[in-house]
Amino acid sequence: MDNQDMLNMLLCDELLGEILGRLQEISYCKDVCLVCRRWLVVQRRVKTSLGLLVPESTSISCFGSSVRILLKQYSQILRLSVASGQLQMDTELMDYILDAIGEGCKFLKELRFGVGPVTCYGLKALAKGSVNLTSLELVGLSPRFFPSLTEFKSLRELSLVLSGWNSIEDFYGIPDMPLSLERLCLVGIGVGYRGLGWIWRNCPKLRMLELYSCEGFGDSDSSSFVKALSSLQELHLRRCRTIANDVLMLAAQHCQTLRTLVFYDGGDTEGLHAVVQQCQSLEVLDLRLPLDLSNEDLAVIAENCQSLKSLRLHSCWLATGVGMKLLGANMRLSLEELVLVRCRAVVQEPGILTTLGQQLKWLKKLDLSDNDCLCDKELGAMLASCKSLTSLRLWRCRGLTDMVVASVIQNCHVLETIDIMICDGITAEAVFALVLGSPKLRQLGVEEHKISKVTRKLASKKKIVIMKSESEDFIFKF
Repeated sequence: MDNQDMLNMLLCDELLGEILGRLQEISYCKDVCLVCRRWLVVQRRVKTSLGLLVPESTSISCFGSSVRILLKQYSQILRLSVASGQLQMDTELMDYILDAIGEGCKFLKELRFGVGPVTCYGLKALAKGSVNLTSLELVGLSPRFFPSLTEFKSLRELSLVLSGWNSIEDFYGIPDMPLSLERLCLVGIGVGYRGLGWIWRNCPKLRMLELYSCEGFGDSDSSSFVKALSSLQELHLRRCRTIANDVLMLAAQHCQTLRTLVFYDGGDTEGLHAVVQQCQSLEVLDLRLPLDLSNEDLAVIAENCQSLKSLRLHSCWLATGVGMKLLGANMRLSLEELVLVRCRAVVQEPGILTTLGQQLKWLKKLDLSDNDCLCDKELGAMLASCKSLTSLRLWRCRGLTDMVVASVIQNCHVLETIDIMICDGITAEAVFALVLGSPKLRQLGVEEHKISKVTRKLASKKKIVIMKSESEDFIFKF
């Protein structure tokens, strides 16, 4: 009897599944499938996430039976992603795939269906089978099929990509049926689009709204849109320059419970001023306004957001150290997270980080990623004051060297997570010293070639996870 047969005799399916389910390296997962048929079956049974790639030119006759058989083999999956090289495909095929998912994936919780369009037939079949579905992404769903969403009794998160959808009808004849949605993401609302009024009117429990690349409200006016704002706690606007100011003005008037605002690639900051002045419960402010955010805007934020817990500024080119220092002075008691990614003042104004460190001594999370010219002296001076950091991200700060690692070890005694990817001046020896000298470290982001065998062994002993970019999901191509 060889070792493989002995191992199969000693391990029951449940124990073998528990072991295979703990494998982290994607290469190991692939090797498992090649051991024997039993291991392949068990590995499929314990897998919780899966990706399907639908060929651009296919039909139900050649694809349908294959996907139905495959999904039955992976009946325990919780997360499924379906994609294709083209967004618009045969409607009958899309409904057939949704029906197969509903039949084979009874425990499914998250579905990203990145192809379309789909109809009420496919949605109802999916809702009937996958009763535990809480998160759903669809492409090109017509407004006349919106009522089918009420079939998903557990659905809390919905994402609609409106690519290829140009409805100009309001569909007022569709009866209102409230949804239990808490999070809603809409992508690509075009100018003159109609039909989304039904969504706005039927989301009374909405907590998070994200609009991406939108040029309108999807309705004849904003009256229906306002009805979705009363309970809103998070608002994300990305690449919505046309409507950003209008949305922010409405949010300032109707979102008294707003806690998080994410505003990327916007424009006029008048709406931003209104939000920070009216929404007193704001805790997280995440901005990427390269050519719009100035010292005057930072002054308004500093004056009105003295209870802010997280401030994230990306590509802040116009603001200077004067504005940054004003923020630090006014938020010294509340701010727990500071993100300054690609900010001119960080690298061009000496002493700014030193001042911020002295002002924000209770900071817990710091992200200075993508500041190429950031030097050891500036960051070291800040770390000397920020003794409470638990997370430090220095991704692509190429000017840093081993000296900054010594500062981290000396000052950051409660650090749990650090990212030093693409920091060319930091060597493998410094990485070993970091692992050795950081008692609370649990996650480390660093290039593979900087991790020696000794470092890897020590990290494993101290239960430090080396963060990597590889996905653990298999992608099946038909």
